[in-house]
Parts: sequence; structure tokens; C-alpha cells
Amino acid sequence: MDMPSLVETDHLKNLILTLAMAGVFSWLINRFGSRRTRAIVDRMAGAHSPAGGAAARITESGARPEGNRSIDRTTYPVTMSLKLLSTVLTVGIMAFLIRQPTSLVSQDHQITLFSAICALALWYMAYIWNYSIVVERDRILVPSYFFKPTAYDLNDLQWVEEDGAYSWRLIFADGRKPLVLKQLHGQAELIALFDQYSSPQDARTARS
Repeated sequence: MDMPSLVETDHLKNLILTLAMAGVFSWLINRFGSRRTRAIVDRMAGAHSPAGGAAARITESGARPEGNRSIDRTTYPVTMSLKLLSTVLTVGIMAFLIRQPTSLVSQDHQITLFSAICALALWYMAYIWNYSIVVERDRILVPSYFFKPTAYDLNDLQWVEEDGAYSWRLIFADGRKPLVLKQLHGQAELIALFDQYSSPQDARTARS
């Protein structure tokens, strides 16, 4: 039986709508949610589960104590362990879908789901391999999900929240709350930097 094309079905439209709603919900929680609401979402997602903590420790292995320094900046790249883990996960997901294309959904949804999951997996791997935090004097550059670094003034840093086993959330005075991965070379340097700039009365620096 011929598989219906994406043009002939509403599957792609429904998928895009679902992803858009999830993205909007995530943005609202990150931008306007309180510390309590973000903690609830983290618990629902299992961000502090023992399995997540064990995997986080594995991805921190091999980390150097310092970042890569140049004249006016310091770069904190992700560990090779995290890069390798992201690659293994991506290859494993794609191999599973290729060998068992209809194990999760019916044939009608096969192309849509396969394309979406492969695209997300490849994006995730590229994001991890290109991820690095850059500090230039009083500025910190954090990569966005579209790979473009966003600059933040460290003088406006109010406090730092632990956001699961894999990231910190920086809380700035202007309301922005970027996520910073923990699995970085020079992690201890970054923690000291956050302690230096965050408001003493509100400092909540997360330590692994």
C-alpha cells in the first residue's frame, strides 16, 4: 500500500502545531515562570533523577580545570564526553527508526515522524558539538538554540539556579534567564565567576 504523502495529509500541520505549542509553553516558563514553577516542570521532566545525575557525571569526565584563554576572552567548550554521548544518541535513534520505522506509529505517520525526529536529533548533535560559553571581560556569550551567541552583562547577574543535572539558569536583572550547560571545561572557573558577579543576598550558585 502506498504511503500517503505529507501534502495529502494533515500530519505535518498537526506536528508543526504541536511543536509550536510546546515551544511557546517552554518559552513562557523560562521567561516568566517563577523559581517554584520551573522546579515543578523540572520534577515532571525527571531533571533530578538518579539516572540523569549518573549520566551527567559521565559527561563531565575528562573536563579540564580551566577554559581556553586568549588575550581578551576565555572560552569554555563542552567536554568530549558530552559530544560523544550526543553522537551515540543521535546515531542510535536514527538507526532504530530506520530498522523499525512503524514500531512507534502507524504507516500513515511514518514519514512525518521519521523526518521530525531525525531533524531534531541532528540539530541536537550539531548544537552540542558547536556549544561553548565565552566570557569577554564583563560579558558572557551564551549560544541560542539557533547557534547564534547572545551577549549578557555580568554586572546585571542576580543569581544562578540549578536547572537539573545538565545546566544552570542565569537570572539577569532585565528578566532574561539563559541556560548554561554544566558539562564544560573550566566549570570551576565559571562557578567562581558567577559567585563574583551575582548579588550576594540572592546568590544561588549551583554546584555539581
